[in-house]
Amino acid sequence: MEREIDLNLLKMLVLLNKYRNMKLVGRKLGKTESAISKSLSRLREHTNDKLFVRGAAGLEPTEFTSSLIPKITQALDLIDDAFLSTQFDPKEYKKPITIALNGITFESNGTEIYQKVHSSFPNAEIRLQSWSNSTKELIIEGEIDIGIQLFDASLNQSISKYCIEMKLDLWCTNLMENLSGVK
Repeated sequence: MEREIDLNLLKMLVLLNKYRNMKLVGRKLGKTESAISKSLSRLREHTNDKLFVRGAAGLEPTEFTSSLIPKITQALDLIDDAFLSTQFDPKEYKKPITIALNGITFESNGTEIYQKVHSSFPNAEIRLQSWSNSTKELIIEGEIDIGIQLFDASLNQSISKYCIEMKLDLWCTNLMENLSGVK
């Protein structure tokens, strides 16, 4: 039978092994000593091991805990690395960004839009083009990353909508979620 385990309990276990003191670990985690004690009890039930015993110098890990700590530390590091590697940094983005603008927006705000996008994505090639009859399909297909249109009620709902400072409707592919961090 699979058993689920709270990753916070594992983090606490690693800290207990490092500091050997529930009060100190509680401070590190923003919890009370009592909360740490209860969490340790849950983990003890889960592992069917004492995990730590009181010693002269504070908490001492059991042999079982000592064997687990390197594996748990490695696993937590891998999880942290997985999330770090998925963080988006617009300054590192190097692919072209194609933006389709309706005529009025292109004429009145094209330069400003280009400059703002380029300042956020300095290593990307920014391409501005006029909105056309095929723009909606090109956004869906991923050929155009961002589309700015005053209003078009006929747009497919698979295109995500975001409002930008100029109070225009911004239509874009999933790329915009990565670019803006908005979901």
